[in-house]
Amino acid sequence: DRAVIDFTFGYPARKTEWNWLSMAGFSKCGKSIGVNLVNPILDTENHENVLWIDGKRIVTNIAHFEYDDTLKSKNWKIYTEDSSVDLIFTALGMRSQDVDYNILCSKFTQPFGTFSGKLTHNSVVYELEEQPGVVEEHIAIW
Repeated sequence: DRAVIDFTFGYPARKTEWNWLSMAGFSKCGKSIGVNLVNPILDTENHENVLWIDGKRIVTNIAHFEYDDTLKSKNWKIYTEDSSVDLIFTALGMRSQDVDYNILCSKFTQPFGTFSGKLTHNSVVYELEEQPGVVEEHIAIW
């Protein structure tokens, strides 16, 4: 079993929008796998786009999230510009919340489900099949 903790010490802009991916599981060959991706990257030197393969932290490149904005509870395609991540996310359910207090607002959608596809590091391909995790779209005014 694996778990993920979401923690940040960043200071985002007053209005911030992002997509996020978080998952932990195992590759088909039994390697322990973790993935954390966000777009946009707010700090190019200390960003959170990383893979973990058997506990080794591997920094990735810019991530792209493709999904139908009207059907966030369907499949998402997530990949990185350096080709280290190429995943399809299949939603099993979703939580969402819209809060508007005029000076503070949050529009939050977080489908949960499974990831399938591949991760590549040093020319080694790690295949994933139905590994658990979440994706997110969030628009916030702090």
